[in-house]
Amino acid sequence: MRSINFFIFCLVLSSNVYAKKLPELQTKQALDNIRLITSDGKYTYYQQRSGDLQMSTNYDNKVVMKNPKDTYYLLRSTTEQSKIVIEVIKNYHKRLNFFELNEIHLIDFGKTTPTKLVDGVDARLHLKDRWLTYFHPREKTIFLKNIVSNSKPLKVVLNNKVNPYFTPSVIMPTPDTVLYTDINKDGYMAVQMYTLSEKNITTVYKSKFAGMRLDLCVLGENLYMGEFSYDGINLGSSVVKIPLFQNKGFNVGAGV
Repeated sequence: MRSINFFIFCLVLSSNVYAKKLPELQTKQALDNIRLITSDGKYTYYQQRSGDLQMSTNYDNKVVMKNPKDTYYLLRSTTEQSKIVIEVIKNYHKRLNFFELNEIHLIDFGKTTPTKLVDGVDARLHLKDRWLTYFHPREKTIFLKNIVSNSKPLKVVLNNKVNPYFTPSVIMPTPDTVLYTDINKDGYMAVQMYTLSEKNITTVYKSKFAGMRLDLCVLGENLYMGEFSYDGINLGSSVVKIPLFQNKGFNVGAGV
């Protein structure tokens, strides 16, 4: 619930920063079936009970992918709305293996022919849809793939040894840096910054107490971070802002 609240907070903050009224969308599909809809409502990607993923536009429906029944699709994009990453989760209601990997596909906006890239979980696009990140939970490794050059993915291995079910938050503010969450041996979560060119890791922020969770979003040149207690710990919560540039030591900025 706190993650949802923080996501809503980021949306509201974004609307205030860019001084835009949040749009209202009218859909022709049941909300439970919709996996992605463009801001102008032109394209709607939705799932059917048969396991098909379809796209509708201008009252025309096209099949994007066919998979067995009980397949679930996760679609993610960015404000660039250039590409969509599709995560295919098979046997969604039956599988019990947390470490099982999903198929990760990429498709251009408005198109119906996806291309499979890799296997992993929590796939996300960054930097005008030029970079893709995904995670291997068993290997505890974040992969960074440049989609434009199609070069071999870079790897960032987590230090986490206390929570086998932990999935990190990952953000790429620049082509040379990646921000991600990790947990040390004492259970303290931190935001780390990995510099690709220098291959070094810098701690941006460390949680105040063990057992806290950090949720991230980047707006403009600032990192906004929510720090929350897990259920049953009751150590409070806070939201902070950290300027990412010209801020040696990553000092916390004004609270929000």
